[in-house]
This record gives sequence, C-alpha cells and structure tokens, in this order.
Amino acid sequence: MKRKEASVGRAYLVKRLMARCGLSRRQSVAVVNVILERMIYHLRRGHRVEFPYGELQREKRWFGEWWDANHDWPANRDPYTIEYRMTEEGARELYGWDGEAKKRGGGK
Repeated sequence: MKRKEASVGRAYLVKRLMARCGLSRRQSVAVVNVILERMIYHLRRGHRVEFPYGELQREKRWFGEWWDANHDWPANRDPYTIEYRMTEEGARELYGWDGEAKKRGGGK
C-alpha cells in the first residue's frame, strides 16, 4: 500500500511536477513559484482562490475592545487572515466521511 504524503508543501509540488511533466528541477521550481505568487497576489486583493476540494479566501480579523483596554496586542497584528473552506467532496476524499454524517453529529 502506498503511503500518503504528510504535507503538500512546495518541495512536494516540485517533485510531482518533475515526475509527471518531465521538467527539470529548476523549471519545476519556477512554475511552482509563479503559481504561488499569483495566489498571493489575488488573496491580497480579496479574491478567492479555488481548488478542486475547497477554496482559500481572505478574511478580516476582528480584535475586541479588550486589546485596546489593556494596551496589549497579539504578535500577529495583521488585520487579515487566510481561511480554507473545504467542500464536502474534499472531506470525503481526504477524511473518508460525508458531510451529512457530520451535520447529524456522527463520525465516519
């Protein structure tokens, strides 16, 4: 049985491009960097980035009055964060459960 990769990072994507498309490592790195740069560009402008099993979207972070009252702020003061929303199809594929079972409170 094949073991699934624990993380899908930049190195994993480069390796997959090299294997599937026959590109050199340098070419694969360039392709992955361009894709990630375009994703960042669109997320910074408030657009969604869609994937087969979900989407990334920029969300506004709200800091409560407590932070102002205590003159204490979190280390990451960025007013925006990136949220990933997985579709039910993606959840079935990755975790093996359907969305309806989760809505009912069931497990798998």
